[in-house]
Amino acid sequence: MGKFLAVASFYNNTEEHVRRTFDNVLNQTHDDWILIVGDDFSNDETFRRKLKQQVEELNDKRILYYPTKTKRELYLYQNTFQHLDYDYYFDLDADDIIDPHLFKIYDNHFQSHPDVESIFCDFTQVKENGVLEQWSAVQPVDDYLKEWNFRHYGEFWQIYNQRPTQKMFGVARAMRKPDVNSLPIIENCKTATDTYFLFYNLNRGKHLHIPRNLYTYIRRSGSDSMEMNDIEHQNFNLNAQPLMIEGLYGAEKVYEDIWDETTAISTCEWLNEVSEFSIISKKLTAVQLSKIRNLYPDKKVLLNQWHENIIVLPRKAESTQLEQYDFSKSSRVSALYINNNYEDIVDEDVFNIQYKEAYDDVSKWLSGFESYNFFRQIRFTVNRTEPQLKLDFDEVEFYYRSGPKLNCGKLPKGDWNAHFMKGDKLEWDVEICDGFWANYNEEWLQDWSLRIVDRNTGTIMKTITPDLNVFGIQIDSGSLGDTLSWMGQVEELLQYRDFKRILFRCHKPWLFDKVYYKSIGIEIVLFEEEWTQNWQTLGVYMEDSDISPKRKHKRDWRTLPLGAIAADQLGIPYKERKPKLNKKFYDTKYPVSNKSVCIATESTAQAKYWNRKGGWQSLINKFKAEDWQVYYVSKEPTTLAEVNHIPDIFEAGNAILNSNKFIGISSGMSWLAWALDVDVCMISGFTWEFVEFECNVRIINKSVCSGCWTWAEFDRGDWNWCPLNKDTKRQFECTKTITPEYVWQELETSGWFNI
Repeated sequence: MGKFLAVASFYNNTEEHVRRTFDNVLNQTHDDWILIVGDDFSNDETFRRKLKQQVEELNDKRILYYPTKTKRELYLYQNTFQHLDYDYYFDLDADDIIDPHLFKIYDNHFQSHPDVESIFCDFTQVKENGVLEQWSAVQPVDDYLKEWNFRHYGEFWQIYNQRPTQKMFGVARAMRKPDVNSLPIIENCKTATDTYFLFYNLNRGKHLHIPRNLYTYIRRSGSDSMEMNDIEHQNFNLNAQPLMIEGLYGAEKVYEDIWDETTAISTCEWLNEVSEFSIISKKLTAVQLSKIRNLYPDKKVLLNQWHENIIVLPRKAESTQLEQYDFSKSSRVSALYINNNYEDIVDEDVFNIQYKEAYDDVSKWLSGFESYNFFRQIRFTVNRTEPQLKLDFDEVEFYYRSGPKLNCGKLPKGDWNAHFMKGDKLEWDVEICDGFWANYNEEWLQDWSLRIVDRNTGTIMKTITPDLNVFGIQIDSGSLGDTLSWMGQVEELLQYRDFKRILFRCHKPWLFDKVYYKSIGIEIVLFEEEWTQNWQTLGVYMEDSDISPKRKHKRDWRTLPLGAIAADQLGIPYKERKPKLNKKFYDTKYPVSNKSVCIATESTAQAKYWNRKGGWQSLINKFKAEDWQVYYVSKEPTTLAEVNHIPDIFEAGNAILNSNKFIGISSGMSWLAWALDVDVCMISGFTWEFVEFECNVRIINKSVCSGCWTWAEFDRGDWNWCPLNKDTKRQFECTKTITPEYVWQELETSGWFNI
């Protein structure tokens, strides 16, 4: 029998979570283990002391407190604790639930498969109230690197067209004791530990997935790390990347031939209530049946026999098998329909059709069931030991999340429809069942409610309206210009909506005056802080098949002023409005001369630049000849001569404010100058005037090819994108043809030099 080292890291967890983590290990039927716990620099200064105190109170020599010195739990896991005597390293997620038989089953598999270096298992994901959200049914693969890339970069429905489940390798990570003092860590950054553990061990040997639900993941709001800032996104999985190489070991496919059967058992709702059951499927060999029984050493497993507790695979069972059983006499029945035909092109509508077909099929031989539809797997459950459900809809949730979203848990017995109501108008009528979810594809702010209607009588049973008193607004774009432009629209929203509080988050929260915005009801929060149940995202969204997806944008975003894109998504009329900036832009006393101008020449695509060779330098020379000081305020280095470089954005903003003159291109620094309310001259050919704000001086040459942002399909991946003239002499002619003499003339005409 092998010994487990379980390691758990806590961050701002409740006492209940900590207690459950200890119980997860203390309740294991396999009692040869060590548990190490550490605190990942929780915000609560007393938490670390309380955690250490709980370890001391348990007074179990197998439980050790580890004082962490570096933030990020991976740095705790990096220490392989070579001085301790153990065989298997188990990564214990805090506050979730593991099956008491997990260590025992893992040990049996490690013992039986000496070439296996790592093991994961299936799991169930539930909400905090215990309502089922999803299950995993993982199929191991030969090439995990290829699979990871497919899962990571593939589109949602592309994945479900070719895979039976969302999850690639399950949860509950365990590996054999490493033979090194520490695991390779590149940087102290967020890392998916499941990805890291898998690929670290694939460099050592094979991986094994156990198709039994041995883990319950409790999804709590704010508890996972899905929301990250730009840097965290950029570095995420940085530590795993060196391990993801060609030619890795693959999976030990122990259960490939009985995957349907193990999935039907693992996803059975009442399985933990019974000590024995019978599975109805095709005839299995003695070896196959033995493998199933070894997965469930705590239960008696029968095959193709009538029993009080029956698990059925209708599409694998012979029709005569189903006819010979009187399922009405069984206390518990679980039937799982699985669509393994990956030739199908599937989407949400197809899955709903398949559900209806399975529903009609199972109705021929089973009655009184409840159903749960999870993509390629549909479960029908009878549990006659449970009390009759009350006629309530407590497990129906209706949110506003960039459009209306419906989630159904268990429904009362009956035939129910959901009416998606926009104001008093019925927009969509859809049949609902246990586990049904849907959203309506108009992802901008509107007044939605949901009616649950008795399909047979037309009676409205319940009306649900999302609670928008505390509403979230998130800017998905990290662009400086987008952020500045759209914050004004968030403030404008208060003129049209009576929110008690708006929680606002973006990738550059430091731009704004948090005190001011909080005083008017807009609270600027970080991604890891409190968030709301109901929210709206703002962004410029593009897809391969549609440059301006109609579900995301009411109007083609290319034809709108930048601020109007956000106004559309917030459901308000567009009115240009400047945001309230951080006081640092005003408090920093960056000295500039009376005759001074700030310029910013850099941007995120060559089409945005002033592409006149020598244009900027000639313009600078003209200013210098008139005794003007020129301040260069782009953060990037420059080769321009006779300019003062100010890379710090707060000092740059202060210099722009004090000079009151700014010349730039269609970029974020021009938007900063606009927000600071100074005179702006913008040189741009790839955008027409309406796209940006109202400038004091707008330089554009419309006699040549121009305005392509509005009429062409922008390719963010092509730095030298020029839709009509790329790789010709006319490339970027929109700004190449703008001379510094013309810019100077326009400045003179506008009265820029009348100081």
